[in-house]
Formats: sequence, structure tokens, C-alpha cells
Amino acid sequence: MKIKYMTAGILISTSLFAKELDLYSKDFVKYKGVDILNFYIPVEEKNKFRTYIDYEKTDDLDTITWNIGEGYIELDKRWELEYDVERKFYRGDANYRGWNSTFTFVRDEINTNFFGKSWDTSFVFGLEQETLEDIPFNFERYKLYGGYRFRTPLDIGMGGTYFGFDILGKKVFSTIEDGVSGEINLVSSTNLGYGFQFFNTIYNEYMSYDNNEGYRVGLESYLRWTYELGMDFAFAVEFGIDSDKYFGSTNLDYSNELYFLPYILYSHNFTQRFRVFAELGLPGYKIKENKAKSYDSNDSGIYYYGKIGVEYIF
Repeated sequence: MKIKYMTAGILISTSLFAKELDLYSKDFVKYKGVDILNFYIPVEEKNKFRTYIDYEKTDDLDTITWNIGEGYIELDKRWELEYDVERKFYRGDANYRGWNSTFTFVRDEINTNFFGKSWDTSFVFGLEQETLEDIPFNFERYKLYGGYRFRTPLDIGMGGTYFGFDILGKKVFSTIEDGVSGEINLVSSTNLGYGFQFFNTIYNEYMSYDNNEGYRVGLESYLRWTYELGMDFAFAVEFGIDSDKYFGSTNLDYSNELYFLPYILYSHNFTQRFRVFAELGLPGYKIKENKAKSYDSNDSGIYYYGKIGVEYIF
């Protein structure tokens, strides 16, 4: 999924943390945390590492994702490194594999005030990697990027909303065609109460690479309900959409994905800093549509999903 780092700052599962922390202070916005049974728990540790294996099975394709490492490292009081390194394996009529990795350096800036709100502001720069191997030709794309993040809490929903936007410029190096990209993305995370959570990302990208000269508008949104079954288990139901529409002289027209997934979650702390986690789909249902100049595909059906991993904070 595309949506990442947006649960930070607002989804609290127990009244203990809500009493100890001022949810609307800059200190809280900068707090680190872990996502346990779909609820965000602030922690004092400044570094996080987790690794997991993710498996998804449909009628015509098996996708295995080995997340080698995901987390963040505090470099000093103002700088940190966020990282996410994935190795993907695809098994179907043809077998292929690839890399999806992101490395981002983040520097905290002085809070910015506009629209009557105080915004937590960060300068960011980093590298995105996307590759595919064992296809008719090996594909590689790297994006060097820089820009700013803005985040602020809002009094929307029983548990509040964490809202923000990113402004990014990117230099693209690609097997197909080098170029540039510019993005303005809106992000939000809302705790509606009674176990309901709502996440949204709106993507706005100017594209001038890979033989594209146009504009992409995307929406990734999902509504989730979670019910705790005990200390280590929970049940969740998730409904989501992931849609992109392309304008101008582009090779792509649109892509849409709708999914419904009920699943069981497991999380067990062996120590205060080390835990194991897992998810098991029950299964789910997915509808996918893709249209481009050279192809048009529609697919729907039941899919199976599972995940298991470990996490360490320090």
C-alpha cells in the first residue's frame, strides 16, 4: 500500500496514552510509535526496525513480498532516516521479481503558521527505487527527490484527525526515459471512534518521464473497523480503493482497484521493545481494472492474504 507514516500521531488505543500525552502539542506530533493491532501506540524510543513476509494469492498470480527492513533511525536532534526496502516475487503464467525501496532523510524545521493552524514542518530528500527482473527487458527507475512535509492535528472525529500535505520535486532516471516529476499530495488519518478509522491520500503528479508528458490524479482511501479479541488478538474488516487517472500525452489511461478484506491480527510482545506480529485474511474480494494504450484488463475474484514479521524499537 502507498499510504505510510500517516497513522502516526492520532490513533490511540488506550486512555492511558491519551491522558499522558497532549495530542495537539508539537511534542506529540514528533513522538514515535508502533502500530499494534491496528492502533498507534506512542513510544519514547527514537528508532524502529521491522521485517516481515507478505503473501497474496489470486487465481492467476501469487505475490510474495519480503520486506527486508522498514523503520526509522534518529541521526541527531533534527535529522532522521526513514527506510523501506522490499524484495518482491511474482508467480503466475510468467515468473518475475523486483525491488521497491525508499530512503528519506528528514530534518525538522521551525513550526509554520498558516490557515490559522500551527504546522509541523519537515524538509525531506531521498531516493526511490523500482525495478523488475526476468521480464522481456529488465526495468529500472530511480527518483531523487526533495521537498517539504506539513502536518497538523484537526478536531475531526472522536479521536481526532492528523492532516497534512507534501510538496516534492523529483529527478527521474529510468530505463525507458529520464525526466522530471512534481507532486503535491494530501494525506489524512481520522479516528472516527468505536474502532473505525479512515485513511486518505490524494496524489497530484506532473509527469515528464517514461515517454509520458501529462498529469496523474490518484486516490488511495480505506475505511477500517477493528475489534480487540484479547491481549494479543483482534478482528478487522477493511474496505479500500486505489485509483489513478492520467491526463495528457501518457501511455496509461486509468487503473482502479477495489477490495474488501476481513482478517485476524496477532501481536505478542516478548519484551517491551521486541514483538512478533501476524495477519491472516479470511479471505477477501478484489476488483481490478487497468487501461493503457497497449492493453486493457479487467479482473475480479477472491484473494488470500497473510503476513508475519517481527519489530524492534530502541
